Amino acid sequence: QLSVRNDRPAVCVLEDGRHSLQRGADGYQNLYSKASYSLSELVARPHMLSPKAALRPIVQDTLLPTVAYVAGPGEISYWAQLKGVYTAYDRPMPVVVPRASFLLVEPKIQRHLERYKIDLTRFLSDPQAEIQVLFKEWIPGDISQGLSVLRQEIDRIWPGLRGEALRLDPTLESVVDKSRDQMVKSLHQLEQRLAQAISARRESSGRQLSAAAEHLVPEGQPQERQLNCVPFLVKFGPSLFEKIGRQLDLLNPAVQVIHLG
Repeated sequence: QLSVRNDRPAVCVLEDGRHSLQRGADGYQNLYSKASYSLSELVARPHMLSPKAALRPIVQDTLLPTVAYVAGPGEISYWAQLKGVYTAYDRPMPVVVPRASFLLVEPKIQRHLERYKIDLTRFLSDPQAEIQVLFKEWIPGDISQGLSVLRQEIDRIWPGLRGEALRLDPTLESVVDKSRDQMVKSLHQLEQRLAQAISARRESSGRQLSAAAEHLVPEGQPQERQLNCVPFLVKFGPSLFEKIGRQLDLLNPAVQVIHLG
């Protein structure tokens, strides 16, 4: 998780921003401004230095000794690399505790999930792929095939039926032809209505599913990385914390679904 290079110290220099240093033959160079510093210059001005991720825990634990550190998934990954650093500085390493991770689901979004029988695990992994799967399932292949077969059967049977009817009574010709035209027209109208129904359903459902995706996986990222609590507090007020507290298992490292309904 932490990229370590022997020629780059675990500190940044604070000079018109926060920039990495690189060791060279004549000391250390600011990779942004290209300014050079000797080791003695840097040691004499510690206020110019800011620890990088590999050194920050040592600095904070020296100033304020820590018993346990609550970390997210990314932090836990790089804390696994820090045991040697703590040993080098002769500091006890705190216990790393996974923080609780949860997904807030509003009542409206929950209704969408239930209506479309969405598998939340697959949806969170790739919402757009799951939406396309649902759309394909809505295409009534059996109905379309059945209408096509029915039209073929009319074309196959009707000439013989028409001939028999006209032999029985030649004056029925216009009635027979009109009846066939009406049946073909009715089939065409039914196909159009089905197409409209599918289109309307896809449009309406597409909006609802897109809203669910934007709520659960905003911009394709985990909800907790993209959204803060303010919009939820505006909607639910202080009861938001009560709802989370009742459902959240603090010792469960898996992502937990919190229903706000």
